[in-house]
Amino acid sequence: MKTRIGLLVGLLLALVVGLLVIDIDTQAQSKNTIPQQAAVGRTMPSEKAVQRAVLRYTNKFRQLNGYKLLKQNTQLNQFAKHKVQQQAQQGYLSHGNVSAELVQRNFYLNGENLACIRGLDWRDYTADQLGKKLVELYLKDVGHRENMTNPHFKLIGIGVQLTASGQVWNVQNFGTKGNPQKQVDKWFDTLPYKKAMKKYRKLQKKLREGRNWNKKRPIPSRIEFDGKRHTYQR
Repeated sequence: MKTRIGLLVGLLLALVVGLLVIDIDTQAQSKNTIPQQAAVGRTMPSEKAVQRAVLRYTNKFRQLNGYKLLKQNTQLNQFAKHKVQQQAQQGYLSHGNVSAELVQRNFYLNGENLACIRGLDWRDYTADQLGKKLVELYLKDVGHRENMTNPHFKLIGIGVQLTASGQVWNVQNFGTKGNPQKQVDKWFDTLPYKKAMKKYRKLQKKLREGRNWNKKRPIPSRIEFDGKRHTYQR
């Protein structure tokens, strides 16, 4: 009997592992209509100030639409900072193996938004305006927009890189911390089988909902910063 239960638990854990990751395979790259040139005039805004503005407008968008605010996470911030420096250095946007890397750091649900705006004149933008512009850029695409409103995400890390030539690079890493596999192990080790199965099925449903949040659902309308409800088309 123990062997059969052990095999069943192993199968359940394999299923849990398969549900751990939100793999958001989208990216956005926007080129400003201004030709790429050296930014002149005002000194570049502070990257930390732009980072704070991105967080503020991301959370404002969530709040307007009835979702809990995201909390900044030190580990995700460090990850996003390294990622944005890498993106700016290589000169293009790429998600790479972000989902697997974040799962290794115990962010069992995770997603990522990437953006680059080129050809900016620093005389035209404050840190607050840049942060808002980046978030508004994400609002134009369903994958990025739904990442920002996914209720299963609890934490966020933000990376910002500005260049003297008028480029702003941004990375948003979303996540929820935890180790569901370890939790399932504990349930089957300490609880009666039926109770452990009940908890497992509830967790499985939660993980599936988190993973499929922006994949198999109608494109909803959202309230944007103008206070109006916008209906989006695919």
